[in-house]
Amino acid sequence: AEFKMLTGKMDASDKTATTATAYMGGTADFRTDLYVSGKSGTLVTHAQSVALIKKYNRKATPELKTYTPGPGMPTYDAIRAKVVKDYTDAAFPAANVWLQSFNYPDVEYWVRNGDAFGRQAVLLDGNYTDGTTVGMDESNPSKAIGLPNFVALKAAGFNWIAPPQQMLLKNAAGKFAPSDYAKAAKAAGMNINAWTLERSGHLASGGGWYYSSVNA
Repeated sequence: AEFKMLTGKMDASDKTATTATAYMGGTADFRTDLYVSGKSGTLVTHAQSVALIKKYNRKATPELKTYTPGPGMPTYDAIRAKVVKDYTDAAFPAANVWLQSFNYPDVEYWVRNGDAFGRQAVLLDGNYTDGTTVGMDESNPSKAIGLPNFVALKAAGFNWIAPPQQMLLKNAAGKFAPSDYAKAAKAAGMNINAWTLERSGHLASGGGWYYSSVNA
């Protein structure tokens, strides 16, 4: 109930701001706050969102953010479990849900406890390699020096990996080509789901970060 009293806004901030109000700004000039400014945005709970998505026969890619439980708050595992429960309670087809997280323990929990939902759980890759640098941290397969240890991830039950687009492509003599990252992931039997391009810059100026590997 307290959550729904808040006002929705674009996921952006101004880190140079000197006031809380100014900090809440920061939306890039090529994006819009038209649908979230003032009272035009309506917040919904996750369960309500699930029901709405199901009503229109859409698919879902929910991301669990890092959670820090305080006194009296649910445990981390309880939150991980609730994400799945909201879909099972709604009889939402697991084949249409890709649970996502940057945190290895989140995806590991779903793989072990989420049944069909766990088989489609997605590990978001936040290591930001260029997709060509080889080398990984064998002691922790979720943290790579270069390419993740896809074989170890697959052996642990992870079926999906999701890096930003530029880690999957490279510029080969002016043409698109698969990166070492993409080839290694597929060789290990991993499914790949690239990040969205919604935050790309103007294509006229190169497209920004998401195009960095193919503009080289």
